[in-house]
Amino acid sequence: MVALANGASGFSGYVLVVYLENALNGEGPLRSPIIRIHKAVGASILIFIVLRLWWRLTNPSPKLPQSMPKWQVFASHASHFSLYALLIATPISGYMCCG
Repeated sequence: MVALANGASGFSGYVLVVYLENALNGEGPLRSPIIRIHKAVGASILIFIVLRLWWRLTNPSPKLPQSMPKWQVFASHASHFSLYALLIATPISGYMCCG
């Protein structure tokens, strides 16, 4: 059942991308509103990520178990850092690229 849901979701995403590519390819009536919505969503994501970082810095997370191997502790911290870095870099790079 999960595979069916994933397949349907992937197919609908593909259809949406193809439709938007055709709609945005020229100067059609949908181009301006879709770009404005896209920029607003990107700005919202950036604001929520900054708020999440502020929350995480002011409310530290629980300590990891002492029995956890050092490489897993390192991998945990590295993956969290990478995730936050990418979540911040994505909207910023979009604004730097396309204003």
